[in-house]
Amino acid sequence: MPDPVDSGALRIVPLTRAHAEDMVTWRYDPPYDVYDMTGAAPDDLLDPALGFHAVLAGERLIGFRSFGPDGRVPGWDYDDTALDTGEGCARR
Repeated sequence: MPDPVDSGALRIVPLTRAHAEDMVTWRYDPPYDVYDMTGAAPDDLLDPALGFHAVLAGERLIGFRSFGPDGRVPGWDYDDTALDTGEGCARR
């Protein structure tokens, strides 16, 4: 079980290469394995157009947030009237 996180210590920061390299190794149990980043390249996550940011507890990477088109669910009808967001969390 992961260590408890002090929500007051959470920060959203720009994604670094080390964060991206860690994120592409995260795997989830079915049925959530559709969110695995299998095959994702760290350089792709670092593209500012995708809007990925790291979520840190202190200095520990515990998740990510994405802002923009990456946060959209495939197959849904979207327009640009709202900011789409996505998220993921580390499996420890």
